[in-house]
Amino acid sequence: MTESFDGGSFTEVTHESWFSRIGGAIKGVLFGFALLIGSVVLLFWNESRSVKTYKALVEGTGAVVSVESASIDNANDDALIHTSGEATTDEKLADDEFGVEVNAIKLKRRVEIYQWIERTETKEKKKLGGGVEKVTEYFYDAKWREGLASSSSYKDRTKQNPSSVRFQSRTKSAQDVTLGAFSLSKGLTGKLDRFDVIRLEQDAIPEALRNDVKPHDGGVYLGSNPGSPEIGDLRIQFSVVRPDTVSVVAKQNGEKLGPYTTSVGRNLEMLSYGDVTAEAMFDQAKSENAILTWILRGVGYLLMAFGFLLILAPLSVVADVIPILGSIVGGATGLISFVLALPISLTVIAVAWLVARPVLGITLLVLAIGGLFAILRARKNQAPERPKKPGRPPLPPLPN
Repeated sequence: MTESFDGGSFTEVTHESWFSRIGGAIKGVLFGFALLIGSVVLLFWNESRSVKTYKALVEGTGAVVSVESASIDNANDDALIHTSGEATTDEKLADDEFGVEVNAIKLKRRVEIYQWIERTETKEKKKLGGGVEKVTEYFYDAKWREGLASSSSYKDRTKQNPSSVRFQSRTKSAQDVTLGAFSLSKGLTGKLDRFDVIRLEQDAIPEALRNDVKPHDGGVYLGSNPGSPEIGDLRIQFSVVRPDTVSVVAKQNGEKLGPYTTSVGRNLEMLSYGDVTAEAMFDQAKSENAILTWILRGVGYLLMAFGFLLILAPLSVVADVIPILGSIVGGATGLISFVLALPISLTVIAVAWLVARPVLGITLLVLAIGGLFAILRARKNQAPERPKKPGRPPLPPLPN
């Protein structure tokens, strides 16, 4: 291994032998099988989650009752209700360290640290005989980031971040948030996330801190010069969630609004900003469920494809004795992995759907089997025909 430093970057060159790569590829096979199992579990769980969520939303759509938020009707106790109004609180939230006190649903202190961030770029060059030369370049950028990045493993030991900072980011929430005559649960309060930046009153900052901070962009700055930041400097801003009009779908329990448990075991507890109808809220929830389902399907498919790729990786490493041959085999195994993962993923999804929606499940299963059949047929058509053995020449005719 060789190392070199050039200005703002650090370069590391390592060499890996063919035998070492073979050992790593064999270990990767085990991880590949783990990825296959994990992808099957994820795909199956995702379909079960999607179906249950959809059924819960359909059940909720039929059960929800729209009510006024100004008063409570005890006849709706334990029922799923929909209501709109202003989410508000009488509480004042405070950050005593900076002298902030405001009537708000949430108060957030955002602390950004000027620090070194390491990023890497690696290039591989195959060598005749199956070895690989890896050139890894480490770059360092000074950036403002929330949360302190540990520099203990940085290659360039001159790029060091502080081990701790004086102030941390944090968020305070009001304990009693109301919507008309109702009180919102912590789950519903947690969905209130529209933050507005507030200007910090410099006169309110405690005297013990005034000599350490400088006004900056509505907040404060801890450091020598905001125009020329140094590693370890802090800039701090405050933001709040103010009272706002919202719509809620939740279970009425006296004056409390909280999660409603459906017959399939899913909880319904929804909040949208603005005066939104129950129908629109359920339509939005169904759309979000469909989007999440497709995202997780894609993740499951990719996990399966990479699993197959790791299982087949030893073939390309063996062929890397001649680099160009290894590249050809690697491209072929990659194509096979991604093609093979598609029908198998569809099969898992189809099996998961058979119980919930037999028609759709059978359709997907037929598509999966058709995909596998197409792959096998394509391979058969690509196989070279064996030359026919020459037959014996015909015997000459007998003389008369």
